[in-house]
Amino acid sequence: MSSSITIAGIDIPQADWDATPESVKLLVTVLSERLAHIEEQLHQNCNYSGLKKSGHF
Repeated sequence: MSSSITIAGIDIPQADWDATPESVKLLVTVLSERLAHIEEQLHQNCNYSGLKKSGHF
């Protein structure tokens, strides 16, 4: 069984990642981290909105 890495919930074969230029790896890593941060903020905003609408705020 070949190894893989997971980025933004997507499994990438290790051989493919190893063949990826460093500049592209950096771009993918940075964008993945930014996406995770945005998703976290969105989740927090949804929770806040739900509390406010339900009167528990």
